[in-house]
Amino acid sequence: MASRPGGYQLTQHFEQHRQAPSALALPIGCAAIKRVRRLLGHHRYIDNATWWDERVDDLIRSDATTAEAATILDVAAVIVRRLRAWTAWD
Repeated sequence: MASRPGGYQLTQHFEQHRQAPSALALPIGCAAIKRVRRLLGHHRYIDNATWWDERVDDLIRSDATTAEAATILDVAAVIVRRLRAWTAWD
């Protein structure tokens, strides 16, 4: 019989899948996953915005192909984020 993860392992598992909770692959329902994520302080949209905010300087200073290679992003997504960052400062 496979061992079930304890509290620490479960927390680590949620943390590893913080950006992609659909990949959690746990035998619990969506509502339970949402509740646990809320208790752990995981917020998909806030986490995503924070991730982009941490990289905005790199996106502005580099050309689209360099940023795409560094972060494995689509060139169009890099350009869109760069434009959004510039318009946010106006």
